[in-house]
Amino acid sequence: MDKSWADLTMEEKRQERFKRWLSPDVKFPSLEAEEAYKARATRFIKAISLEEPNRVPVMLPAANLPAFYAGGNLKKVMYDYDEMKREFPAA
Repeated sequence: MDKSWADLTMEEKRQERFKRWLSPDVKFPSLEAEEAYKARATRFIKAISLEEPNRVPVMLPAANLPAFYAGGNLKKVMYDYDEMKREFPAA
């Protein structure tokens, strides 16, 4: 990458992110794990690029749900570390 991140266009930034997704700085435990990761990353890249993926990727936007489900709120778990570490009973 010759330009700094701030100088890249939106599309150049997207392509750079896609390259990072496909070549992460991660040591996979096996070749099968690496291939599975790359297949999933490719699936998301195709969906984001409005191409037809081999399967429909699903990402659940859970975000704050665990805090609310456990009777807390986002502020409480962000700033109260004891509350954040508390184990919640299984439903």
